Amino acid sequence: MVKPRRAALVVGYVGLVTLVTFAGRLLPGHDSAGDVAGVLNVVLTLPAGLAVWFSLGPELPVELAYPVAAVVNVILIALVRLTDPARSAEAAVEQRLSVALTSSRLPVTPMLRSHGTVPAGPVRGRIERSLLLRDVPLAFPELAGVYREHWQVAGLRVQERTDPPALRAFDAQGYELLIEPAPGHFGETVLQVLSPPRLQLRFTAGVVAGVMVAGAVLVLGLVNSTDSWGFAVGAGASGLPALASLGVVLGAVVVLGWPSTRAFGVGFCLPVALAVAAVHTMI
Repeated sequence: MVKPRRAALVVGYVGLVTLVTFAGRLLPGHDSAGDVAGVLNVVLTLPAGLAVWFSLGPELPVELAYPVAAVVNVILIALVRLTDPARSAEAAVEQRLSVALTSSRLPVTPMLRSHGTVPAGPVRGRIERSLLLRDVPLAFPELAGVYREHWQVAGLRVQERTDPPALRAFDAQGYELLIEPAPGHFGETVLQVLSPPRLQLRFTAGVVAGVMVAGAVLVLGLVNSTDSWGFAVGAGASGLPALASLGVVLGAVVVLGWPSTRAFGVGFCLPVALAVAAVHTMI
């Protein structure tokens, strides 16, 4: 079932694209307004909007093309989320954190400390959840002894660190559990669970976006407007390799410059770079 807030965002997104599209047609100065609206629509509907702009050309009515591209983007995001293996990993992390919290049988006050993804390379990450345990009735060495005994009985591989003190355990599936004194909080303890490294959702999304753009690049490079296939190309194929190459360079800048977009950039650049190489080779 779609959450009301998410449904409202989807309707608002598609409505905004539709409004921009019709504004470009109805505002005075039709040509200039249409050009501005076209650029805005491509930006708003990335990556599907690039396929509309480059591959489908002017024969498809823009009043239909860009709203459909917006809907395609929503469907792609939903499919990526449904097929993302991190969904099961998130549930496994939550379950292990809950078991670790209750297994000590100590009266503590748990508070959410952090949750998210910890980078484990350019395209891989580890799902992380941690709690701040307050009002712990034992000093940390005694608390570590309680957890050490429990984790060893459960068959986990346990490692102990003395400086700074911490207790770490690994299960057969590669999940990591950790307890350590909370930095700057005397008498409080951090309980953390990390999933095994896996491809980040942003990398998967980048691959999906890159495949769509790569498809548009190949269509532009290999299909002429006079082809019997019936494609209407919106730009000449001669300038395509330079344009696509520029896109790959800009993507590489994003990969190197912003860690938060690095996984998406790597996924995006891989298929686009392959398409550019194919166009350069075949033209």
